[in-house]
Amino acid sequence: MEKKKSEFFLENVAEMSELAGVLASNAVFAGKKIIRYVNDLTIVDTTLKPPAESGENGSETNTKTG
Repeated sequence: MEKKKSEFFLENVAEMSELAGVLASNAVFAGKKIIRYVNDLTIVDTTLKPPAESGENGSETNTKTG
């Protein structure tokens, strides 16, 4: 009987470790997707903003010095 209990226990441990591996890989995949999504949001946000006034001031200083 002791052997049957240990074999059953080892099967459960193997299944739990496989499940843990699947969950960990899904967490990594989801983390990468979140990072890409946030990165895309920041790229879109910076491209849609109008140019800052400091760029215009920089061109004025260039013409004054040139």
